[in-house]
Amino acid sequence: MEIDEQDLKWGLGFVVGKWKIDYLVNFWSDNLEHIPAAKFKSPDGKKYNGITFEFFEDHRLVMKDSATKKQVESTWEQTDRYKYHYALNGFFDLPDDDAKNAETLEVIDGCLAMPLGFITAGMKKTANGKITKKPDIGDLEPSADDLKMTEIVGKYKIVKAMAMVGDDFGMFTREEALADANKRKATGEIDDKEVWESVLCMFDSVIEFTADHQVKMFSPLPPYVSQKEIDEAVASGEITIVDGMIDSGDNYDWKAVNGAYYYDSRDETEIMGEKVSPWKKLEADSDGLINFELFAIKKM
Repeated sequence: MEIDEQDLKWGLGFVVGKWKIDYLVNFWSDNLEHIPAAKFKSPDGKKYNGITFEFFEDHRLVMKDSATKKQVESTWEQTDRYKYHYALNGFFDLPDDDAKNAETLEVIDGCLAMPLGFITAGMKKTANGKITKKPDIGDLEPSADDLKMTEIVGKYKIVKAMAMVGDDFGMFTREEALADANKRKATGEIDDKEVWESVLCMFDSVIEFTADHQVKMFSPLPPYVSQKEIDEAVASGEITIVDGMIDSGDNYDWKAVNGAYYYDSRDETEIMGEKVSPWKKLEADSDGLINFELFAIKKM
């Protein structure tokens, strides 16, 4: 599974700090009881209640056993949304296969589960570690080189958009969305006006990135509205016409920072109680399409 920037940010905050083995589960037991580490009795006499793992922001890991005074240093990395890998480096005396398995930690019920042969150890966090807070994109000022980045300026057409086609809701082209709308029109489910409003208006809209760092959206004039109605709407200030299209007035901000383009989506979302930056990266895929809001757009 591919992990994204938000997964890594969450994973860093979750794991960095000190962890201690809290309980163990014997897979040969009848009820898979969670036995407190202080009460667990291993056949080989091994004690686990003094074992701690301390994860650091720079991906260092220090493993300690207070009973034996053993200390081993290692490194760690996040490999999945809820999995981590580290090098055991001989901290536990285990056969090769068991040692390899022990190097994968999985998040289960807020604990880090570690397989140790016929038992699994559950570690609980006892102290948070230090994490350097990175500045939000919105707080960063463009450098002189960033201010020279104007390649994104221009008008863009909508190549794909989020739409309902059949029973599927996803990114579809104009042709795909229009074909489905025409099918529904043929059955009497929708009429010409609804075809225009649900498909044609969206795909005939234009998105413009301006030199003054604004993102403007323009939609076509409805074909079923008279010129008189349009003139009255303009006169009353209800709509603004620019180059024969309606200016939505719902502008976004964009800027270049550290050599990359971003726009302020104004989204207010949180992950695990932490606010997610509303600034989204703008970058072209292999087909030259840029994801912007619910669209995939390309320069005209």
